[in-house]
Amino acid sequence: MFSIAARSGRYDAAPMRWLVRSAGLLLAASFGFVLTAEAVRPHVPIPDGDALAARFEHLAQSETRYDVVVIGQSTVLRAFDPDAFDREAAAQGHELRSFNLGVPGAFQFEIDYLLEQLVERAARPPRFVFVELPTRRLDELLPPVNHFTDRAVYWHAPRQTRAWFRSVARSSHPERGGTRRIDVLQHAAWRWASVGQADRTTGHALSLGAAERAAEVREVERTRGYRPFRLGPDTPHSDLRDQLIRSPRWFRGVVARIDDVNQGKPTHRVLDPAWVRLQSEKVRAGGATLVHFITPTILQTAELHTLHRAGVIPELFAFDSPHRFPELYRRKNRFDPIHLNEDGARLFSVALARSFASWLDSGDG
Repeated sequence: MFSIAARSGRYDAAPMRWLVRSAGLLLAASFGFVLTAEAVRPHVPIPDGDALAARFEHLAQSETRYDVVVIGQSTVLRAFDPDAFDREAAAQGHELRSFNLGVPGAFQFEIDYLLEQLVERAARPPRFVFVELPTRRLDELLPPVNHFTDRAVYWHAPRQTRAWFRSVARSSHPERGGTRRIDVLQHAAWRWASVGQADRTTGHALSLGAAERAAEVREVERTRGYRPFRLGPDTPHSDLRDQLIRSPRWFRGVVARIDDVNQGKPTHRVLDPAWVRLQSEKVRAGGATLVHFITPTILQTAELHTLHRAGVIPELFAFDSPHRFPELYRRKNRFDPIHLNEDGARLFSVALARSFASWLDSGDG
């Protein structure tokens, strides 16, 4: 790189000056990139899918204090009817107002991020937050079809990313090629740098599509986030629904095993007890009480029951029992094997309100 001037006997300084100048420009560019990423990230809006952005916008603007906000995946979005819950709670002597914040396909770490956003964004934090934690395998976290979608990127905040790595390290069912460590790191990097968010951030800042967003917020205010599966001529087709209709014997067999499976030993462990405790403490620090519950699912929930018996989950309203709640497992009240239809959602919401009212009356709430 360096040449020696034959006559002067001195080193030629030009390459060194070029190297120093290039390093300085690279450092300045990197510093500018970091500053820009830090400045832009707080203004990246929540993804619009499933009316999630509209629901958070409503919670941030509403002067109404919701007593109960319910968070979970599609089994919550389709099953928790705020009107039915509030009416039954009032009949039991408790005037409550509730809201549905279920998100289809949400995993435990996305739900954790939703809890954080609820505490930070709600104009008036709720008194109680009900959460259903999924216990699906950690290597199912990021299906390839969802890679680098806005929804998959937005919840990869530092806390949730660290929690995933800790859970994988402590899990009895670690990654098996579905979700790799590099996938999670790449999503966290995209979130940190706000990659691909220019259009959404600029559009939100300039209030582009404001009329459509306002209409969606009004609809959320009317429904309080609930989006039921309704049976009728416009009922959407799905393979799962066909399975329920065409295989009644299979469904009865699955239901018959649920109580034994879910009260037995977990086949795998994916929830870090320390993380579950920290989640409760974080919600409590925001002025709310965290309450865990289980919808009438056919999926395995033995790990949640084990954590409840160990005291990690102090209170658990569990409806995953055909023996105790047979009406919630009747095919006429199901939309498909996993989800309730509108009638089933009403029955479940009433049962949840009764359990919660009884808990409040006992003085534990």
